[in-house]
Amino acid sequence: MKISTTLSLVASSLALLGSVSAAVDPCTLVSQWPNRTKVDGGWEQSKACLENFPFNNAVAQQTLDTVIDTLDAFFVFKDIAARPPKSQLSIKNVDLIKELKALKNKKYNSDFAFQTDIQNIASSLYDAHLSYSPLCYTRNWDWKQALLLYAPVLNGKQSIKVFDILENYIPSVTADLIDCEVVEIDDKPAFKVIVDFAKEKGGQFKDLNVRFNAAMMSNHFYVNGTFKKYYGTWQNPGQLPTKPLTKYKLQCPNKKAQTLTLPWVVTAPGGNYNDSASHANVFLSNILGYYAQECAVAAPVPMMPSEMGQFHEVPSTHTQDPRSLLVKAGHAHVPHRFDIASNFTLITSDDMFLFGYISKGKGVLYKTGIINIGTFLPADVGHSVQTFHQGLKEFKKLGIEKIILDVQNNFGEFKSNHIRLCKIIWTVDFSFDIILYIMQEDMFA
Repeated sequence: MKISTTLSLVASSLALLGSVSAAVDPCTLVSQWPNRTKVDGGWEQSKACLENFPFNNAVAQQTLDTVIDTLDAFFVFKDIAARPPKSQLSIKNVDLIKELKALKNKKYNSDFAFQTDIQNIASSLYDAHLSYSPLCYTRNWDWKQALLLYAPVLNGKQSIKVFDILENYIPSVTADLIDCEVVEIDDKPAFKVIVDFAKEKGGQFKDLNVRFNAAMMSNHFYVNGTFKKYYGTWQNPGQLPTKPLTKYKLQCPNKKAQTLTLPWVVTAPGGNYNDSASHANVFLSNILGYYAQECAVAAPVPMMPSEMGQFHEVPSTHTQDPRSLLVKAGHAHVPHRFDIASNFTLITSDDMFLFGYISKGKGVLYKTGIINIGTFLPADVGHSVQTFHQGLKEFKKLGIEKIILDVQNNFGEFKSNHIRLCKIIWTVDFSFDIILYIMQEDMFA
């Protein structure tokens, strides 16, 4: 369930626009960033822009009433969240309705601070069924770390290392930092810092180990023949970070130790705004302020009875073939390359399925088929069903002994196709051992 802030934003688009400070407008400074990206001072200016919209108590009360009533009626896990069963999972008791009601008596200096409190309460459940994200304050922005980290296990020891970098933003961040071990972050042991971060901000997962993995850069999307970087929540938190700089102490393979204090690489929304709140003359310009353009939501147009039932499912945007199970990293002295394993053979694929196999040998005990399921909402379900059957027939001809179902980076989407796929798998008249391979980025609702 993704809770939108439609009601509060429609109201606040009128209540807030007229009262923004007329002094030096921080959103004007943001609108002037080259390519809407800034490093030095980017965190400070983004924070000032987001905090430039004053708190309106009447709008806040209306927002809370709407959110509380909605969650109380429809969020079926609220009682479990308040009194979770004993388990090994890293979760805490969250009385969702009580905590939201407590915000009614709290005073704020900005609308941003108020909306962030609601977001943090929802996030504290670590539940993929619930998300509260006012986009103009969160995902419309990008705050990225220039060092992309991962947590490999070598010789029985897990450490934090530099996997890759954001190039061409910070002169001191160069490719020779790749594979350096991160010993400390902000003068504390790096591993502990990431674990503590994962406890609070790792993602919508109950298991702390999974939240830790989700915080790291640990996977890649395969898009049109190219591997794209996938950032963890430490590298790209999705909301304004708590401080402008991060200090890293590195120990590199050449025995060289160095300390870097790095700012965030900030990318602002790309809309056509030039200040916080102005309404330009519509006959002279179509420019609106940041809030009107990035935050306000237009009231919905009433639907005619004749229009009912005309909607159809929109194909998912997550239809790539990640193939991440099949890749290996390149040499340490250059940004990592991604290559298909030499003993992997592709059989067939479409926007839902990728069928291939790994030959026996080179440490592989069985002739292993791999079915990567990139989405549960393909453009043509019928075609994908044919692809699935064709792939299984080829597996049978090839004498495949085991199958890995790889659902990494599959965002869940269309429930009926989950069920349909399960029915097909369990009724197929082939004898395979099936292993379900799920990585931390899976977001099944």
